[in-house]
Amino acid sequence: MAGAVGSATPERGVIASTIWVLGDQLSLTNEAFVGASPATHRVLVVESAAKLAEQRWHVQRAHFFVASMRRFVLECRAAGWQVDHRRAGSLAQGFHEHVAEFAPERVVAMEAEADVPSAACGGAHRLYGLATAVAAHRRATGREKDRNAGMP
Repeated sequence: MAGAVGSATPERGVIASTIWVLGDQLSLTNEAFVGASPATHRVLVVESAAKLAEQRWHVQRAHFFVASMRRFVLECRAAGWQVDHRRAGSLAQGFHEHVAEFAPERVVAMEAEADVPSAACGGAHRLYGLATAVAAHRRATGREKDRNAGMP
């Protein structure tokens, strides 16, 4: 189930920041978009199998939830944003795959609901914690030396 979705693959190395949009935050008026532009930010949307499985969803509600996320991806692309739309086992997995592929210097997100921070990035899903999660991922994967050498 893991991996990027869609035919448009964003260019690497051009965009330094990521806006992570969760399934209950599907709006271009989301506070994470304030001060951002398609020239400087990429949008990350993760369809999480674990998130769908953790609740007892009616099949129509689950379909609506996923369809809404996919429609938002199309809306972002129509507005000129590059979107990394991923299907992953968990939000954390999708986040870490995004960081591994694009190595953003900064990740911003709207404050999540109370239950999401514990599921995403090991509890590091607050605005200030996302930068820490990116740095920790770089250290864990040996990419910190690339960043120190001026590479993304």
